[in-house]
Amino acid sequence: MLVAAATPVVLTATSVPAHAAPQQVSGATFTWGLNGYAQKGVFGPWRLPASTGNATPLLGTTSNGSQSEYAALPGDTSMPASSPQRTPNAVKFVLGTGTADPATGAMTLAWSGSYTVNAYPASYHAPDEIYADPRLTTAADGSGALTLDVTIGAGVDIDGNPSPARHLGRLTVLSFGAGADVVSGDTFRLTPAYQGVTVTEDPAQATCSGTWGSWPAAFVNAMPASVSPHFYSSSCGGLNDNKPPLPVDVDLGLTGQIATTTAVSAPSTRFGQVATATVTVSGTTTGTVAVRSGSTELGRAILTDGRATVALGRRAVGRHPLTATYFGGVATTPSTGATTLVVAKAASATALAVVTKPTRTRAGSARVTVTSPTTTPTGRATIRVGKGAQVVRTLTGALRSGRATVVVPRLAKGRYQLVASPPPPGPPPSWWPERGLLSAPCRGSAPAPSRSIVSRCTSASSTPWRCC
Repeated sequence: MLVAAATPVVLTATSVPAHAAPQQVSGATFTWGLNGYAQKGVFGPWRLPASTGNATPLLGTTSNGSQSEYAALPGDTSMPASSPQRTPNAVKFVLGTGTADPATGAMTLAWSGSYTVNAYPASYHAPDEIYADPRLTTAADGSGALTLDVTIGAGVDIDGNPSPARHLGRLTVLSFGAGADVVSGDTFRLTPAYQGVTVTEDPAQATCSGTWGSWPAAFVNAMPASVSPHFYSSSCGGLNDNKPPLPVDVDLGLTGQIATTTAVSAPSTRFGQVATATVTVSGTTTGTVAVRSGSTELGRAILTDGRATVALGRRAVGRHPLTATYFGGVATTPSTGATTLVVAKAASATALAVVTKPTRTRAGSARVTVTSPTTTPTGRATIRVGKGAQVVRTLTGALRSGRATVVVPRLAKGRYQLVASPPPPGPPPSWWPERGLLSAPCRGSAPAPSRSIVSRCTSASSTPWRCC
């Protein structure tokens, strides 16, 4: 049977040092398995498709994972029984800050980051549930609450109609009655309230099972109809005994763990290239690391022998401050490291060819080709028609797949130069030639275009028409 949420736990003098007092905390860990229904629902275990910031999923054997940081057993909790017994999936937040009294369990802690969960197969396009930035407050007797910022993503509702994203705001997702187990000097397991908690919902709450109850009513009422029955006893059988929330584990990170340090490096790259970061964690060989730029997570990886390479995707030109987070383990503390990724403008080459010579009576054409080893140039190319030191025409053309064909207007008899330049730098596109411009001299009465000369000129030349 489930232990009632309000069952008190007697704290003996041996586990409560008389000299303890509230302390500043900067490395608290929060780990939670959601509920038994998340481990075995109608469609199997709930999906945990995304996480951000200082949050990470822990996959147990329920989803063919191997996490060993969070445990929940059937009988004592809503974890469903199986043979062999599966381990639960969970979510973990690290680097929590605030104050806590390890002697009494009174704490006010906050974490940053989010996890996304979905009880339905991806093919159903059901809205995701996104839970962000937990805040935990408990009193000395163990009573308290956990709040999260909750968003329902866009998707398809229970009737198959499009459902826009909705931000529900900060909700009390769990409440705690008096009683908190002190597992060790600064580690607590908190049992959320459920049994006997009433809620008004459709379908109506069932009170016939031994574990009937509900998560906090305001939270259940705020959830969409396709999701709310996951959090209260909506019938007398089936999987309803899996719905009570599982315990919450809080480690204040004050004692008993191996300290780790995290270092991260990111070699400079050019626009269009996939950037990477190498994360090295001392004090451990395994675990998960994530790299983010500001509040945006760029990638995650699993450590092998304390190192991991994280693919960061293609980044914009500029400097990108990066933070790498190691999420800790059973016996190791979380830690972070920082560096800066520099993304330079892509190298490019610009070629110009006269396709059709202009004459006094007929327009001609010229083709600009801009190539880059890391991207396909886009935007507009400019051709300047010069005679002597004077620009007599300025022509532009849109690049398509790196090429632009521009009409050259009729010209009086004489010797002209065409100088092509790519679009100005900046996103998009974020590229610029490393070595100036290319020019192609042409004459109103010149021979076939195949005999025209293409040579490189420097943009720094005192006269932009002078060939190098």
